Amino acid sequence: MNEELTQPSPPNLPTKPNSEEDNIRHGTITSARWNLLSSMVGGGTLSLPLAFRQIGTGFAAPLLLILIAACVHFTILALISASNASGKKSLERRGNASLESLSCTAFGPCFYGATMLLVSSVCFFATVGYAVLLRDLLEPLADHLLPPSSPTVGPTLGRNVCMMVAVLLITPLTTLQTLTALKNVGAASMCSLLLLSLFIVIRSVQCNSTSTTSFEEYMNYTPLSFNDFCNALPIFISSFVCHFNVLSVHNELSNPTSTRISKLVSTTIWPAVAFYLVVGISGSMYGNCTEEGIVQGNILLDFEQKGDVLMNVGRGCLSLTIALTFPMLVIPTRDVVLRSGFGNRLFGLVRDGLCRCCRREGSGDGGLEEVTFLDGNMKDVDLSEPLLSVHEEEGRMMQQQQKSSSLLNDTNQTQSKNETNISSLNLEHNDQNIDDDEENVTTPQSPPPTKTARILTAIIIFWSATAVASAVQSIDTVWDLLGSSLSIMIAFMIPCGTFLKLTSCTTEPKDDEDEDATLDDEFGDDDVVTIIATRSCWSYARRVVAWVFIVISVPIMILLTGNAIRNVVHSSP
Repeated sequence: MNEELTQPSPPNLPTKPNSEEDNIRHGTITSARWNLLSSMVGGGTLSLPLAFRQIGTGFAAPLLLILIAACVHFTILALISASNASGKKSLERRGNASLESLSCTAFGPCFYGATMLLVSSVCFFATVGYAVLLRDLLEPLADHLLPPSSPTVGPTLGRNVCMMVAVLLITPLTTLQTLTALKNVGAASMCSLLLLSLFIVIRSVQCNSTSTTSFEEYMNYTPLSFNDFCNALPIFISSFVCHFNVLSVHNELSNPTSTRISKLVSTTIWPAVAFYLVVGISGSMYGNCTEEGIVQGNILLDFEQKGDVLMNVGRGCLSLTIALTFPMLVIPTRDVVLRSGFGNRLFGLVRDGLCRCCRREGSGDGGLEEVTFLDGNMKDVDLSEPLLSVHEEEGRMMQQQQKSSSLLNDTNQTQSKNETNISSLNLEHNDQNIDDDEENVTTPQSPPPTKTARILTAIIIFWSATAVASAVQSIDTVWDLLGSSLSIMIAFMIPCGTFLKLTSCTTEPKDDEDEDATLDDEFGDDDVVTIIATRSCWSYARRVVAWVFIVISVPIMILLTGNAIRNVVHSSP
């Protein structure tokens, strides 16, 4: 079933849905890498120094970070393998895979809506968290323009106004059609974050070179306590979650062979690990210069807001990074809502209501025509002719069905006489729908979204999250809940579950269609048997690892969720 969103035509050209140009993969490894990095690396980086200190800056924290990165590397490849196994893929035409369609194919239609809700929740609450962080970063500017009546922490009128102005400026980027169009945005976001990390390293080195406590004495190697470990682990997990954008990036990546996919994932995960290690270690060591002896959840709060030009520039860089991350979170949520058909239905209802109001206001003219809506399109209905009765309408439809059935039988008889023509007829008929049969299980279908529906849906989602953020006191609760439950499900349980369900030990999907032929040409029979046996063993090992991830993820999710709830209860007044 085709779930691909209808692509609008270029400006000043007539609209042609599902055009040939729109169905071609245009994504490169570079653009895909920037998009995944922008989805993964962001404002949560500021909480890593505290997490490193809580788990053990010198040993346990780096080891745990590398271990989680290896696990995420595996689950991303498993998710793509499951997508390839769900149906026929083309290396040239854009894909239409999504997490919800993959879950539906693997586990049934009931998981379609559940996965939609999960992806929407992760992206929506991450948007809320980033909006809160953006408000905190703009706090000095807001307090200067609209000083609060008394010193306070959290939302004020001036801070919320500054946050909404920034949100207004970034809103147009959330209405873009695909993530590939954001490749330059992702590059700018990562460069800004790299500049901020450089400033943190400089300040940490300067601090420890003059501190009374030596670097070696301050550093810890194991967790401070079990409670600190439970508080820090969700931050580590959330730092690598980008799975809600993996299939979207894979759909647009040109020539997505196994070699190119492996290169993409490797050059995305491990540079992020190196970046996290630098920020985590250097940032945690800055606690050696604070009065409390430990950094805060947002390390920028430990630096002076006045007089420190270097860190103020860093705050500006981070504000830019967070602002440019919003499209990476809003677009997946928008696409999920549009795939559910809710966006088009809501837009149709709004237009229908407006049209009815217009008809009521002009009812005295007597010259208005009835306007109805069908699949989001307006059609004028001429009421000068009488409408068909119910029985006449049913009879007319039965006659059309009989004609269609007769025509289909004649076609089948003609095709059975010459089997050679069947292939050519099918190719001619299905040339523009080559990827429509990717799903073996029927998934919910919705009409293609219009451009207006796409824009309005993105605006509603983005500004709803902003409204929620304007009432949130602290960002810590958002990260706790995201990393403790939702992130584990979307980063580990769904990829591993779909991988186990849709693949097997003996037949895992291959991205290269001519791979077996290449083996026969380049190797002898004995070598081919050895290669196939090795591949089978590797497939079996991957399935064992996937089962281990699922078994371990369940108790960890329960433990971290309980800890997050306890933190919320204890922090409430």
